[in-house]
Amino acid sequence: MSTTQVADVEYIDGASLPAAAFEWTDADGTIIDFSTGYTFELWIDNAPFKNSGIVGQAESPNILIIWALNELNVLAFGFHWCVIDALETVSGLHRMMKFSLERVPKN
Repeated sequence: MSTTQVADVEYIDGASLPAAAFEWTDADGTIIDFSTGYTFELWIDNAPFKNSGIVGQAESPNILIIWALNELNVLAFGFHWCVIDALETVSGLHRMMKFSLERVPKN
């Protein structure tokens, strides 16, 4: 029996849209209000990738990663592990969420 790995987010080569959208909840299932008091950084494959274009919101989806034109072209085709690091500015504490991204060729 074979299994197919499915990424949380998939982009065909050349795509910058749509933004990657996530619903991030606390341990009790409450949607976290990221609209103020947080800064964000995205890591891909254990390396810092971007710290702008990541938008926190109060309601679902409460995290949006907005890609610039051709921004994902630097990634090799295939699967990549990503981590969003949400730094709470008042406390200096970090929340982190992991997801997978796949970049696939057009053909």
